[in-house]
Amino acid sequence: MNELIPIETIKGKDTVNARELHEFLEVQSRFADWFKNRVEKYDFFKGIDFLSLSKNLENGGRTKEYFVSLEMAKELSMVENNPKGQEARRYFIKCEKKLKDKKKHGRLKDPSTLLESIDTIIATEKLFLSSMIKLREKEVLLIESNEKVEEQALLIEDLTPKAGFYDQVMDSKGELSLRGVAAVIKVKNLGRNKLFAFLRYLKILDRFNIPYQNFQDSGYFHVVLTVIDLKKGKTKSVYVTKVTKKGLEYVIKKIKEHYGRYLKEKEEKKDNDES
Repeated sequence: MNELIPIETIKGKDTVNARELHEFLEVQSRFADWFKNRVEKYDFFKGIDFLSLSKNLENGGRTKEYFVSLEMAKELSMVENNPKGQEARRYFIKCEKKLKDKKKHGRLKDPSTLLESIDTIIATEKLFLSSMIKLREKEVLLIESNEKVEEQALLIEDLTPKAGFYDQVMDSKGELSLRGVAAVIKVKNLGRNKLFAFLRYLKILDRFNIPYQNFQDSGYFHVVLTVIDLKKGKTKSVYVTKVTKKGLEYVIKKIKEHYGRYLKEKEEKKDNDES
């Protein structure tokens, strides 16, 4: 195929020099006027349909060269509505087909593009491996977390105090403080404050660690007003939650049912916050 107008690859796009196209089409008007008119009339967009590059002139000045896509070149040729325009349009259609065929069979790839592709593949593989390593680390942490929860569950299974033990640990009114409950059930790392947090999680205690009224009415808890001594002879009144024998059995039941899940959710939330 004879090359009527050279096809140039500019910034990865197959283009035609608009000035050379203007000359081939034998347009009578000045190039600058012709190009501006066509862009405005047919809604061509810079960066999509054409590119502009500055070029140094021999006299020290600068000029702009415009490079149009093959699609725009075909349209510019067609709207001239003359034999030269028809010839150019047919030529660009053949050029497009030839370029597509070459790209399809990989004969048009230059070495720099191939190297860029290889670098992209390597970078993608590194990112994939990094993601897999992080995923594996999370899996290991999750397994360890599950093992801890399972170990805790085994300890929880044997929570029920022996017969007669209640009578030994209850106060004179047959009640226990929550610190006393934590001491009685002896679950690893479950002290008073963590027991408070667990019971708040179950919506048994409010944010002040006072049981909701329905749990008091059920006979599980009893809230008493206690006066404590402060320095310099001052006193302070505080509400203290007491647990009945029935309440102790209820708390133990809830620990058996929900404490493992509670620990697991805490671990998962911690992992999500760290990632």
